[in-house]
Amino acid sequence: MNTQPKFVMGIPIAPQVTYAVSSFATPNPVTGAQIQKALQVCRDLALVYATADASNGGNQHIKWEALDSIVEMAERALGDDGYADVIVQARVENEFEPTDAAANDAQPEPLAGERKKADDTEGGACD
Repeated sequence: MNTQPKFVMGIPIAPQVTYAVSSFATPNPVTGAQIQKALQVCRDLALVYATADASNGGNQHIKWEALDSIVEMAERALGDDGYADVIVQARVENEFEPTDAAANDAQPEPLAGERKKADDTEGGACD
């Protein structure tokens, strides 16, 4: 196994080291491996949208199956606490409050693959 730190913009990121990173609500300790996964998520997400962009020869439809795998990787990169922050933020954005008190404390199920299929003909619109 290669334990040499990878260099991203001149900053060494060691997979086994824990870093303090500010997330949505609270500071969140993450490993170098999580940071590396997060950077891959960013690159893959940008690639999906750039591939769909008409100025790059795309048909302005994103490939949902590609996004599903990226979301799964993002969930792993965030870890349980980071993903819980995402759920809290999503509920705030949607102005949603679970009606069951137990639902507030329950760990939400991963959303990858659970997207709406309403606009999924050949993929959703790029905009």
